[in-house]
Amino acid sequence: MRRTKMAAVRGEVTAMMPVYDPIAGNVTDLYLRQGEVLRIDRSLRLVLRDYLRQWAFEKTSLQQIYSDDKLQPLVAPLVIHAGHTLIPLRARHAIGKHDGAYGYLELASLDPLRLSEHPGGVTLGCGGNDLELVCSRRQVMLMLARGENAARQYRQQNGEKIAETTRVYVVELSPL
Repeated sequence: MRRTKMAAVRGEVTAMMPVYDPIAGNVTDLYLRQGEVLRIDRSLRLVLRDYLRQWAFEKTSLQQIYSDDKLQPLVAPLVIHAGHTLIPLRARHAIGKHDGAYGYLELASLDPLRLSEHPGGVTLGCGGNDLELVCSRRQVMLMLARGENAARQYRQQNGEKIAETTRVYVVELSPL
C-alpha cells in the first residue's frame, strides 16, 4: 500500500475506519472529501495519533475536555476546531482484547438523512460514501447530538463568531 503522510490529508479526512485485512491485519481506511479511500497499513490508534499531532493535539486530553459522560470518556467527540469534530462510532466487532472497534467520523460530513438500519447495524452517509456501522440508530443519533454539543462548547470557550446551524436529532428512549 502507498505510504501517506498525515500532513498531506490534514483537512481532507471525513472518516477513519478500522478494517481487518486477512493479510495485513489491523489496518485503517481513510475516507477523504473527494470520495477517495486510502488504506493505511497501521492500526487506527496510530493513524489517529499521527493525525491529531498535525493539529498539535493529544487524544486523551481532547477526550477529557469534551467528555460529558465521566463513565465513558473514551467515546467522547474530538473537537479539533469549530468546523472539524470527529465523533466515535462502533465500526466493527472487536476481534480480540484491545482491538479498536470504533471509527471516527467528521461531524460536518455526516448526513443523518442517509441513515438506514439493517440487521447488523446501520449505514450512514459520510461525504460521498456510505459507511457500515455496528451500532443502533439511537447510538448514532446520540453521538451526533454529543458532537454538536462539544462543538458548541468549543465555540463558546473560544469566543468564535461562527454562524451556528442547528440540527435536531430525535433520540427515542426506551423505558427501563
